[in-house]
Amino acid sequence: MAKGTIDGAKVVVLAESDPIPNYPMVMQGDLAPPLKDAIRKAFLDLKDPAILKTFRAEGFVATDDKAYDILRETARVLDLDLTTLRG
Repeated sequence: MAKGTIDGAKVVVLAESDPIPNYPMVMQGDLAPPLKDAIRKAFLDLKDPAILKTFRAEGFVATDDKAYDILRETARVLDLDLTTLRG
């Protein structure tokens, strides 16, 4: 709708979910704490629009495993077995 390709007057919102996280950035757990802090800070402080565009993001925020509960709940509702999706 923001791009004008969809007529908002013709859209009916039936329900909205909690925000669904995507593109998680993770790092090895055994990295030295100062290195982990530097990597985390680099992502959280990233403001360059050109670099963010490559991630299709406006910025990064810190999160934890609880943020992914919405995906687990959605999988439960849809009766999906997430264990079969591991490569």
